[in-house]
Amino acid sequence: MSLETGLYTALTADSTLSGLVGSRIYPEIMPQGVTYPAVSYQRVSTGRTNLLSGVDDFTEVRVIIDCWDDCYSGVKAVADAVKSAIDGVTVLGAQSIQHCFMESMSDLSQIDGDREDRRVSMDFLIYLNE
Repeated sequence: MSLETGLYTALTADSTLSGLVGSRIYPEIMPQGVTYPAVSYQRVSTGRTNLLSGVDDFTEVRVIIDCWDDCYSGVKAVADAVKSAIDGVTVLGAQSIQHCFMESMSDLSQIDGDREDRRVSMDFLIYLNE
């Protein structure tokens, strides 16, 4: 199982989050015109440790999870549900990991014509042996 599959499984299995977004959890880019609220996620970096004996299998993965809604209170509720679902876990779906923690969170908004998009962008660091 890939890390991304485990992340998707963990997010969709959380009853609070699925109660808010249903199945609207998308890898990389959300489809155009998606119904809010929704979540998108993507791996943005993978770091490995180089040792004198070769490359270590201990890996640090940075994942950005973006929470989307058309109102501030809604997007904050989705962000809180994402954080509760995966912050501090040692298993993502069936994927065993060392640790997952939220490193940072930013509130972002944009206006596109008549549509206001509220977004909370969250950086998670996930440590595992790959």
